[in-house]
Amino acid sequence: HNWGNKALTKLIHHWYWFRGKVGPYNGIGSNIITNPESGNQDLDVIGIMKDGKIIADDPELLEVYRKADLYNPITEKRISEKLLFIYRDQTTGIDYELILEKESSLLDVFLISNGLLRWIVRTISDFSPAYHRYKGELKLRVFKEGQLIESYSGKDLVWELMYFGN
Repeated sequence: HNWGNKALTKLIHHWYWFRGKVGPYNGIGSNIITNPESGNQDLDVIGIMKDGKIIADDPELLEVYRKADLYNPITEKRISEKLLFIYRDQTTGIDYELILEKESSLLDVFLISNGLLRWIVRTISDFSPAYHRYKGELKLRVFKEGQLIESYSGKDLVWELMYFGN
């Protein structure tokens, strides 16, 4: 896709993306779910910074879980209202858990606003784009060799969900 040889809509079904700050930490990450034709796999990205220094950014050490899968009546999409990003660094013995919990919707919209056109496009192409933007609570827990050593929570969190597929 970086070369523009394939449309993003052919590769990705939907994705979650977030950015947030809590205590001395900043986090940014995504959970990208590919289309069945692209393997229907999750592609995960993470960046955790402490005091402005990157301390965790290897996607191979990341696990992402989606919970509280609910139906959104506006866009007719399934929405995970709680995300868990777990970063396990066995070389340092430090694990990070970032928990995102939706508190309110800032935006729930179809990207094709005309209802008839949206129905036609969805029917013939399986393309049904929708965008969701949320505010919520970010919780961060830091463990050293299994023992909790730091814990923070706060409301400086924005996350989004972008759907291309049905």
